[in-house]
Amino acid sequence: MSTQPNSGGSGNRTEEATTAAAHTEMNEAKPATMDEILNRLANKVNPPTRTHSISSSVRSSITQSVRPGENMQPRYLHTQICWSVLNEEQARATVFAELSTIENATEMFDSSLLTSPESPFILLSEDEAAKVASVRDKLKLQLFEVMFAVHSIARMDLTVLGPELVQLVAEIAPTSADEVRMRQFERVANDAPPLGENEQFLLALSKIDRLEEKLFVMQHMANFKQKTESIQESLNVLTEAAKSINSSASLKQLLQWILVLMNYFIGDKTGKSIRGFRTSQINEICSRTLHNGETILSLLATTINSDLHELKGAIDLLPAVNNASQEMFMELSTAVCRLEEGNILAERELEFASANNAPLTALAEFLEGARTQITQIFESLISSREELASMLLFFGEPVPRAEEPFHPEQFFFNLSSFLTSLQAALQPSESQSQSGKSDSDSTQDSPDSNAEPIRVTSP
Repeated sequence: MSTQPNSGGSGNRTEEATTAAAHTEMNEAKPATMDEILNRLANKVNPPTRTHSISSSVRSSITQSVRPGENMQPRYLHTQICWSVLNEEQARATVFAELSTIENATEMFDSSLLTSPESPFILLSEDEAAKVASVRDKLKLQLFEVMFAVHSIARMDLTVLGPELVQLVAEIAPTSADEVRMRQFERVANDAPPLGENEQFLLALSKIDRLEEKLFVMQHMANFKQKTESIQESLNVLTEAAKSINSSASLKQLLQWILVLMNYFIGDKTGKSIRGFRTSQINEICSRTLHNGETILSLLATTINSDLHELKGAIDLLPAVNNASQEMFMELSTAVCRLEEGNILAERELEFASANNAPLTALAEFLEGARTQITQIFESLISSREELASMLLFFGEPVPRAEEPFHPEQFFFNLSSFLTSLQAALQPSESQSQSGKSDSDSTQDSPDSNAEPIRVTSP
């Protein structure tokens, strides 16, 4: 099937204008998503040859800020369940959105078979009450202070409840499913014994609108700065390591000498049979055994100590390469995605508050800086991947396609392993070369002095 070149006709101009308008509208409406970032990364590393790439077409445009199963699960139901429950927002666009059969259920099913009798006056089990009491004890707040803290959650104010305390509250906070039971409990509370402090605390929490979302966003706000700094530091480690080995003259010469040995190994002294190799396979190459029992690595180390001292400079790369091998690029990408999702949820809470004339000053101030920071961390992610992809290309490695995972840390790990082995091999060779110099005069006139050096031939 042939591809027709662009004719520059009105149809193409209309399509380009529509596409440009759509992109402009999308960029103005919301910050870039990770899908868009991945497309930009793909275009940088693998420029598309067609207007629409298959990889971008098969990637779903549907996003879920908090996926089912990642949301808080019910804690205070009468009967404990062992499956994931959707919250109200997650269920909104699903098959469960319109529950029209509930009215007929009592006529068709015997509810006594499905439910066990419970006291209408007991809200918490002993274990649940103990956990709530433990959290309240860690909060170190009197009941009236707890109620003020509850109000601060509604305002999303971290000055009263710091990050650690917000996490504690999130561990016991009732979900929307729990709230239904608590409402039922409240209706019979007049006939019940006086509520304890644990029950009062949970009932107060259950009355906060969108409690789960607010707690999630408050944790996001509390951790955002530390997470962005940590991600940026890790990206810097990867980027600087890539720049260091790309510019290392010693490493380049070292690899070229290994290429010479590889050609000798197969009997080619012209160096034309093997044009290059994947640097990440250098350990396998240098572990090959020669006809005298020596490995290529050992021969290389001996030659470096005797004639190629400048190649020892490659060892200086070891700290940077080793540090980079500990950084997982895909995990960093995922972390950036989670930060963006947190910002999207924060923006949504701000919209809800504005619609209800309940301004959230602390949240608005947070988002003012977070919008810029998330853009900067995305750009840093793109820049780092470009540098790493260039490194892989330069050292004979396959650059992952757009839809494939990106694991440059594997390359760093293999290179670190090789440099560590070379460093160890150079040390005994250095001591041997010193002792060899003292014996050189006595061996010059020996019968074997004119023997040929070791030839690297096929085993």
